Amino acid sequence: MIRPFLIILSAICMLSCNAATEPSDDRVNSLIEQEDWFALDAEYTSLRPRIKDKTVRLTADAMLNYLQNKPHKAVAYLDTLLNRQFYHRHREAYYSLSMLRCRMLNNVGRYREATMALGKMTQERKAEGASEQDWRPLEDFQAQNKWLDQLPAPSLQRTKNDVSVPFTLQQMQAKNQETWVEKARKDFKGYLLTVEAYVNGQPLQMAFDTGASKTFLSEATAKRMGLRFLPDTITLNGYQQARRAFVDSLRVGQITYHNLIVYVGISSLNALIGTTIDAVLGLDFISAVSETQICFDQRRLIFPAQQTPLPASGRNLYIQNVPYIKANRGNEQLTFVFDTGDTTGSLYYKYFDRHRSEVLQTAERDSIAQVEYGRIYIREVYMLPRLTFTLGRTSVDIEQVYVDPKSHGWVSTADGRMGMDLVHRFRKTTINMSSMFVSVEQ
Repeated sequence: MIRPFLIILSAICMLSCNAATEPSDDRVNSLIEQEDWFALDAEYTSLRPRIKDKTVRLTADAMLNYLQNKPHKAVAYLDTLLNRQFYHRHREAYYSLSMLRCRMLNNVGRYREATMALGKMTQERKAEGASEQDWRPLEDFQAQNKWLDQLPAPSLQRTKNDVSVPFTLQQMQAKNQETWVEKARKDFKGYLLTVEAYVNGQPLQMAFDTGASKTFLSEATAKRMGLRFLPDTITLNGYQQARRAFVDSLRVGQITYHNLIVYVGISSLNALIGTTIDAVLGLDFISAVSETQICFDQRRLIFPAQQTPLPASGRNLYIQNVPYIKANRGNEQLTFVFDTGDTTGSLYYKYFDRHRSEVLQTAERDSIAQVEYGRIYIREVYMLPRLTFTLGRTSVDIEQVYVDPKSHGWVSTADGRMGMDLVHRFRKTTINMSSMFVSVEQ
């Protein structure tokens, strides 16, 4: 369940027009413009001491810490960067980065600080004589944030020992018998990993979903549990209406996440495709616990007290609202959205465009059913017989991977997505949100 995140990085890229013409500055600017975060991370240690333009260095520092799940450090760099000189030189980048700063402040529970910053930006935009389309999003964001101002910040409480909880595999298969979803009944298959959690002390089965940026509950479930709703309605993914609710405690095993804001779906696709997923354990919890080990041989999730060291292959993960992992196919680097709420691996148009001849020669035409904008669509695809790549230093071989031959009007920085179709093939998958890596073991 990928929740797209629009961050206007093109505004930041204008820095390259003003930075000193030093090779290191130019290289960093180029990588930021391309959103090649894995390359920037790999090269930055050697590039940073040679960067001449302070603005370039602070921008790179802030973005890397944001992407590597270090919001406090990222905010500190942005606090230094976003001064009045930067405002006058790079106004659009100033507002884009300031919005990002406010989102990170919200993530760490500094709600009132974010609300005040949004109010200041709204006033600045209006004083500039900006159009309504420029200041209205800031004002709307501020209005939504005011409801959070008096809420306590989230916090994690856990035992000093490893926490181990059993998981179950729930089959995803549409059950609606209407003729127009017959195709969907065939294509909605695979398994989601679910665990028992306790929301405000009440038991609830939740899907473990790295592709969900926030923990998510159905409206019926939230009402049944008596959650405290915030008064506003928000829009997710540009089209899906949702509400927000406050959770005093979310417990998984001996780990309790306090003061959590969850999304609550007003409408659900459960009735349409016949699923029974009423709650999703999202990236907010998964990031907070730092490391999760999915042990398929034991059918357990383990949250270790002592984290796994960074593998010799290095970091291969960053988070931009959802996790992205780095893989290699020979000498080619691939980037996948890592989404355990997705049962089937897929490749996007970006991959198809680079490998058009290979796909046309080896893949068969097929069609799949997909859910978009609250409806089921039948999409024409190519089905690759297999895709082989390495993750870290482990070889991965996945059969029957579909390739989308059309861009559908949007451009992704990723080559595709991998989720349960990847995880279930290995005895153990380690997801580390501190050292930023995903590793798999046979």
